[in-house]
Amino acid sequence: EVDPSSSPAVTIGHERTFTDDIDDPEVLASHAERLAVRVTERLRRDGRGAGTVTVKLRYPDFQIQSRAASAEMATDDEAEIIRLAQVALGRALADRPPPVRLLGVSVTRLVPGAQLSLPPAPPA
Repeated sequence: EVDPSSSPAVTIGHERTFTDDIDDPEVLASHAERLAVRVTERLRRDGRGAGTVTVKLRYPDFQIQSRAASAEMATDDEAEIIRLAQVALGRALADRPPPVRLLGVSVTRLVPGAQLSLPPAPPA
């Protein structure tokens, strides 16, 4: 018998529904950064890394749009996950500008921590 609660997650994400629609892309970018930090904390707690970051937007007319950005190698690096979230958000907002009612950030292509890429070496 399979216990579904023992299966590792295939995606990790957080969403935020706003009381009022958000029109300002800079405010959305700030929220995306905070959500990406929370996602990274969960990734690290699970001892995993991710290869793709997806941003989900829901508009006031309830249309949903998502866009993704991928890393070359799976990572649990907070700065890289934030960067990928910002890239994905930029793609989504280029396709359809605000206002936005809901913003979500999630990661997929999860791997165990032992398979993570090493951060680049600092310049000599």
